[in-house]
Amino acid sequence: MLLLCGCRNTSQKSAEENLGLYPKPIIVSLNTSSGYLINTITGDSIKPLLNTLGDTVRTGIPTSLVGKLLDPVKPRVYLAGNPVKTEMPTNEYSIPEKLTIFPVDTSKLKKIELGKGDPSFVLKNSMGIVRTGVPLPIVGRKVRVRESKPVKALPLRLKDDPTTTIQYLDVGQGLNFSYLSAILEDSKGNLWFGMSESGICK
Repeated sequence: MLLLCGCRNTSQKSAEENLGLYPKPIIVSLNTSSGYLINTITGDSIKPLLNTLGDTVRTGIPTSLVGKLLDPVKPRVYLAGNPVKTEMPTNEYSIPEKLTIFPVDTSKLKKIELGKGDPSFVLKNSMGIVRTGVPLPIVGRKVRVRESKPVKALPLRLKDDPTTTIQYLDVGQGLNFSYLSAILEDSKGNLWFGMSESGICK
């Protein structure tokens, strides 16, 4: 069996057309002399642009920018008043020569030989077995204390997004704490910072 097919349309133009999914964009020429009052695409009126002063901002033309030189602001130094002296408590405790001795009535104690009985009753420390029922001598020891080596502070830092030139010190610049309780300037121009519960910084 033989099947013959044919097409009456001899033009290939319709097959070659590439129809787009969207319509072609509207092209409007730029008017740099007077600008636009009407939106040529939508037909709506274009409202003028106003700045914070209420003046109309002209578009399509270059705008000149004029800078303003501000006077440098010198920081004012306020001298602190007379400091209040407060005695700081120390962690030194002297051991009295005559220690108080509490007598132990050994007749009322139950004696157990070492290594026998309930092992939970045997007290041990880092030195070995703690003997009970006998006086324990207490011996004091002097410990040498060294002051920490001073660390030079880093340069002052500018605040993020400042409106004026404000510089500050923080832990990153050498302070040992972020909160201050007092500031003092001595006769040599040194600044002393009293930190909250963490000593002083110079």
